[in-house]
Amino acid sequence: MVLIRGPSGLLLCLAVGLSLLAATGAFQTCPSVCTCKWKNGKRWVECRNRAQISIPDHLDIETQVLDLTGNNLQILPREVFSRHRLLNLQRLKLANCNIGQIDPTAFRGLTNLVELDLSGNLLNTIPTPTFSDIPFLRELALNNNPIQRVENLAFDMIPQLESLDLSGCQIRRINSRGFTNSKHLHRLYLHNNKLIEVKEKLLTNLNGLHSLTLHDNPWQCDCTIRPLINWLTEQNIPMNEQPRCASPPRLQGDRFGDVPLQDFSCFPEILASRSKSEVSLGERGSLICRVRSEPVGAITWYRDGIPVSNSTAHQIEERLTIYQTVDGSELTSHLVIENVREEDGGSYLCVVENTAGSAHSNFTLVTGYFAGSAALSTGEIVGIVVTLILLVLVIAALILLIIQRGLPDKIKGKKHISEVPMSHTNGMSSSGGGAGGIAGMNGGVGVGGVGNSVNTSSWPNGTYQGSEQTNSKEDLLLTQLNTSYSDEQPSGYSATNNGYSNPDLIPPMDRNTGKNFGYSSIIHINVPYLPVS
Repeated sequence: MVLIRGPSGLLLCLAVGLSLLAATGAFQTCPSVCTCKWKNGKRWVECRNRAQISIPDHLDIETQVLDLTGNNLQILPREVFSRHRLLNLQRLKLANCNIGQIDPTAFRGLTNLVELDLSGNLLNTIPTPTFSDIPFLRELALNNNPIQRVENLAFDMIPQLESLDLSGCQIRRINSRGFTNSKHLHRLYLHNNKLIEVKEKLLTNLNGLHSLTLHDNPWQCDCTIRPLINWLTEQNIPMNEQPRCASPPRLQGDRFGDVPLQDFSCFPEILASRSKSEVSLGERGSLICRVRSEPVGAITWYRDGIPVSNSTAHQIEERLTIYQTVDGSELTSHLVIENVREEDGGSYLCVVENTAGSAHSNFTLVTGYFAGSAALSTGEIVGIVVTLILLVLVIAALILLIIQRGLPDKIKGKKHISEVPMSHTNGMSSSGGGAGGIAGMNGGVGVGGVGNSVNTSSWPNGTYQGSEQTNSKEDLLLTQLNTSYSDEQPSGYSATNNGYSNPDLIPPMDRNTGKNFGYSSIIHINVPYLPVS
C-alpha cells in the first residue's frame, strides 16, 4: 500500500472523492427492480426480465438509456414516458415485452430519441402514427413482429432514419411508396420474410443503401423479379448471404447470382385476336398472332405439323411473307399470302416459346368468293367522308338560297300594304287599327288594322252587317288591292253622310294656302255584293 503525503496526496484524494460523489449522485433515485449505472458516457437504467407490466416509478428524470427488455408491458398507454418525466431519453429498448398496442401519443415528448427497439413483440402493423413525436430517430428495430405489410409512407415522419430492421416478420408485400422520404437509409434488413417480389418503383427510394439482406424469402424467379435483379446488379450492394429462388421448379434453390438474366422469364401468353380470316381467291390473305412474352420469345407458324417460314415453300412458294413487330414485351407476327388460292385455306398454328415455356393458338384461313370481302383502304375511306361533307354543304347552300330569294318578296308585300294612305269618313275611328277585319256601320265599311274609312254608299242598305260578318285574310287583301285614290272630293260628298256627322274628324290642310281641302283622298273600295243569307 502506497501512501502519498503532502499537498499532492490531498488533492488526489479530493479528486477521487468528487468523482465517486458525482457517480453516485448522478442517479437521485433508482427503482429496486432496476440497475442504474454509467455506461459509455450515458446514464443507463436497466430493468431487464423483471416481469414488469408497466414502466417502473421513480426513475431518474435524467436517464438517457432505458432498457426494459423481457418484461410484460403489453400496452404502451398515452404519453407514458412524458408522465414519468423521462424527456431526456435517447435510447429506448422495449424488445420482447409482448407489446401488441401502442397509443399514437405514447412517445410524446421524446424529441431526443435516436434509437428505438420494438423487436420481438406482437405488433401486426408498423406503428406509423407514433413516429410524429420522434422525428430525429435514426435506428428502428421492428424485427420478429407479425407484420404482414409495409404501407405507403410508413416511415415518412422519420426522415433521418439510417437503419431499419424488418427481418423475421411475415411481410408479404411492400407498397411502392413504402420507403418514400427515406433518403438517409443505409441499412435495411428484410431477410426471413414471405416476400416473392419487389416493385420496381420501390427500389428508386433505396439508392442510398450500403447494406441489404434478402435471403430466406420465397422468391419467385420469373419476369416479375427482373427489376430487382437489374437493380442489384447496378447498385452492387454487398450481401453476406445471397437470396435463392423458391420457384419455378426449374430454378428452385438457385442463387440469384447463378441464374442468367434471360432465365428470369414468365410463360408466354397468346393475346386475343381474330382467329378466322376470310379472303377471296386471288386477293391477299393474312393471319395475325399477338403474344406477350418476357423476355421476348420466338414465334413459329405451322401448317399440317410442318413449320412455315419465308425460306420454305410448302405449296405456297414465293407468295408467302412472315414478318414480326416488337413493342416492349408484346410481339406480333404477320403471316401474309399473296394471290390466295383455294389450297391455301385451312388451319395454321402459331407457337411462341421462351425460356419459361411455350404457348400456341390455332388460326383458320377461309378461301372462296366473298361479296364485299375486300376492306376499304384508308384513302378510300377519306374520299367517301370528304364527298359526304361536300354533299351536305351543297344541300345547305341550296336551302339557304331558296330562303333568301323568297324573303324579299314577303317583305316588299308587307311594306306596300303598310304604306297605303287612307283618310277617315262616315264616323270611323282613325286610331290606326281596330278590332280587325271589316266592320259595317250605317252602310259604311272600316278596314281593321289601318283605321281608315271606306266609301260604301253604293251598297244596298241592310245587305251587309259589319258586326256579324267576318271576312277572311284573302277577302281583306282583295279589298286593299281594289282600293283607288282621288285627289278631288267626290260629287255629292258632304261632311254629313246618311245623316251621320262626326265632329271629331279634322279635314286635311293645304300647306301652301293654309286652307282645308275637306275630306279628300276618299278611299273607294270595290267590294262585290254579298247577299245576306
